[in-house]
Amino acid sequence: MMHGTTNIKFTVKSKSGHNIDHMKNLAKTKVNPVHMKIGITTFKGLKNGRLLIETQNKTEIDVLIKRINEMYGEELEASTPKRRNPRLIIYSVPNELNIENTKELIMKQNSQLCIEKEDITPRYLFKGKRNANNLVIEVNSKTRMKFLGKKMKLDWNMCNVDDYIRINRCYKCSKFNHRAQFCKGTPTCPTCAENHSLREYKASKVKYFITRCLIWTSLTVPG
Repeated sequence: MMHGTTNIKFTVKSKSGHNIDHMKNLAKTKVNPVHMKIGITTFKGLKNGRLLIETQNKTEIDVLIKRINEMYGEELEASTPKRRNPRLIIYSVPNELNIENTKELIMKQNSQLCIEKEDITPRYLFKGKRNANNLVIEVNSKTRMKFLGKKMKLDWNMCNVDDYIRINRCYKCSKFNHRAQFCKGTPTCPTCAENHSLREYKASKVKYFITRCLIWTSLTVPG
C-alpha cells in the first residue's frame, strides 16, 4: 500500500521589494540543492509576493532557511509560516460579558475543564441572529478539544461552542481565499457578477432582489 507524502514548506520574502524572478535568481546563485543533497518539490511565487519552497524533510528545510538567511540576510528573509491557533465561537453569551472579564468567567464557572489563563485569548464580540452576542476566542489545540461538544457555562447562560471558520473573500474580483491587496484578477461585482465594483452597482431594489434570487437559485438547485 502506498502512502502519501507530506511536504514541508517555508517562504522567502524580499526586504527591498524585489519581485519573484529576482528572488529566484538570487536563491539559485548561491544555494545549490544538488550539492546539498536536498530534493525540492516546490519552487514558485505566491500572490502575496513571496517565494514558496517545499521539500519532504524538515531537516532539509532548516538547512535551506539557514543558508538563504546567511547568504542574503540583507536582502531576503526565509522563515517557516506560523500556524494560526484555532478559533472558537461561543453563541449567545450574556450581555454583561466583555473582553476583559471573559477569561475569569470561563475559568470560574467551568473549572472541570481545567483551563489556564494562557489557554484562552478573547478576540472580539459581535451581534448574531436575533441580536444575540457571540464571542470569538482563540485557543490551542488541546483547549479546542476540551470545549467542542460541550456547553459553556457563563453567568446564567448555557452557551453552545463551535469552530469559528471565517473565509476570506476578495473585494476586487469577489473570489475566495485571498485579499484585494494581492489580487490580480478582474473587478467583479459580488451582486450581479458584472465587471465593476460593488460601489458602482446602481440597480433598483426590485432588480437587486431578482438578481439575488437568481444567484441563490443557481447555487442551490442541482444542474
